[in-house]
Amino acid sequence: MTGTLRVGTRPATPRGLVMPIVGVIDLRSSIVPPSSVLPFFARVSTSDKKVLWYRGDKGVAALQHVGALVGQSAHRQLWPEIAAWLHRIARAGGIP
Repeated sequence: MTGTLRVGTRPATPRGLVMPIVGVIDLRSSIVPPSSVLPFFARVSTSDKKVLWYRGDKGVAALQHVGALVGQSAHRQLWPEIAAWLHRIARAGGIP
C-alpha cells in the first residue's frame, strides 16, 4: 500500500479503487490474515464496500483458504450473502 506497484504510469493503490468491492475474511487464515485485508479496506475510496466474515467449516480445516469456496457453511451462509450483495449492486447499476 506504499504506492510502489504501478500499472502503466499510475500507482496501483487502494485509494484508486472506486467500484463496489466485497471481501471475505477468514479469522484463521495465515495466507491472507485479517491484518492484511482490513487496512486495505480502510483505504479503498469507494463507499460501497462490504466485509464478510467466514468462520470456517468442519472437515476443511486443512484447506482453510478454499473452505470459503467449498465448505458447507460457506454455501449455506457466505455465498447467499455474496449473491445478495451482487444482486443489490447490479440493481443499483454498479455492475455493467
